[in-house]
Amino acid sequence: MRGSVIGSLSGAAGTEAANGKFASSNKLTFAETEGKQKYQNFLSEAPEQLESSTNGGAFEKSGQSVVVTIKSTPSGNLGFTK
Repeated sequence: MRGSVIGSLSGAAGTEAANGKFASSNKLTFAETEGKQKYQNFLSEAPEQLESSTNGGAFEKSGQSVVVTIKSTPSGNLGFTK
C-alpha cells in the first residue's frame, strides 16, 4: 500500500479550531468508485491516489469505501474546542 486515504467528516461545525465544535456523533466517510478515491487531496495539496501491490507486483489503483460513526466522550466536553 502507498498513498493516502482522505475522507469527509459530517456533523462538525465552525471554520477553524477556535470556533469549531465536534458534535457528540459524527460520520467519517471514505468513498471510491472503480478504485479511484472520491477525495484525493486537501485544498492546497497535489492529488494523491491510494495504490496497492499484490505479492510484490506492480502497484494498481486501490480504494477504500466505508462510513464510520465517531462518538465523543461527554465527560468534560471532550471534543469541543469552545
